[in-house]
Amino acid sequence: MKESKPYTPFANIRYCGAKTRTTQQPCKGSAMKNGRCRLHGGLSTGRPVTTGQWTKQAIQQRRDAVQLIKQMKVMSMLATYEA
Repeated sequence: MKESKPYTPFANIRYCGAKTRTTQQPCKGSAMKNGRCRLHGGLSTGRPVTTGQWTKQAIQQRRDAVQLIKQMKVMSMLATYEA
């Protein structure tokens, strides 16, 4: 009769291996294709911001608005001074 190997369900799983800062123990999360778990360097943080409050165009518009307000304040001060 042929001898069989003992059943080891987790024998083929690769682990992340990233070390913790405090104890230097390796991470026990299962690794993705790149060799790290999803917490230690796999997934994207999201697509780049192309619309909304922090686009270059929006930032420039806010700067222009602030500059225009400053100019209006100066002009109103001059108008009250001349009057």
